[in-house]
Amino acid sequence: MKIDMHVHTSRHSSCAVMSPQQMAEAALQSGLDGVTLAEHDYLWTAEEARELAEQFPPLAVFRAIEVSTDEGHFLAYGACDSDLYYPQMSLAELVRRVHGAGGIVVMAHPGRYGNDVPDGVFALPVDGLEVASGSIRAHAKPVIEGIGSRIDLPGIAGSDGHDTWEMGLYATDFADRIVDEGQLAAAVKQRQFSVYRNRARLDQLNGELLRKNSLVADLRAKGMSADEICERYDVPHEILRNVTEGKDVRFV
Repeated sequence: MKIDMHVHTSRHSSCAVMSPQQMAEAALQSGLDGVTLAEHDYLWTAEEARELAEQFPPLAVFRAIEVSTDEGHFLAYGACDSDLYYPQMSLAELVRRVHGAGGIVVMAHPGRYGNDVPDGVFALPVDGLEVASGSIRAHAKPVIEGIGSRIDLPGIAGSDGHDTWEMGLYATDFADRIVDEGQLAAAVKQRQFSVYRNRARLDQLNGELLRKNSLVADLRAKGMSADEICERYDVPHEILRNVTEGKDVRFV
């Protein structure tokens, strides 16, 4: 059962540009069996998730949350009580609360913003690591490998999708059918899954990305500002910054 473990929508994440309906349509078209709504510091209500699922059978819709902690962004699964969470809570408090509710805590997109790994990943009983997503590019692989050399954690995958084109690029392929958030968390903890990548689409995107990177380098050499490049050529600021710094921004 292929489930995207990390999806955002414009309903509850201001950085997303796809509505829940657009997200669900794209998920089905890309061959996904389920999606996990993990908005920034917002947990969908059970009623909201049920209404969306009823609009798009046979797509399974699960709830999670991406929490902004004092040590970065972490995903919480299987603990569906909104009272557990608040922005900028400590990672220690997040782990304590989620574990107390029977859920798990997973580090989101390690290496996205730099090579430093929060101390809490090693000092606290974090349950997993996001190892493949649209926000984890080639330059982040050494960070993930470094974590893996020190601690053995299950590695899940999801698009971290904010737009429809990202749906179906990555997913976590579970051995058994998942029926609810509790079973989802348990299957991650028990490692009953594999990481899915749509290699054909990723290769296509990397080809386009390499051409765009070459264009960016040429425009920067000609003196065009970063803001103008982003506006005129639809280049995300984060990608331009990484290219300027010489980071490998290919999808992996």
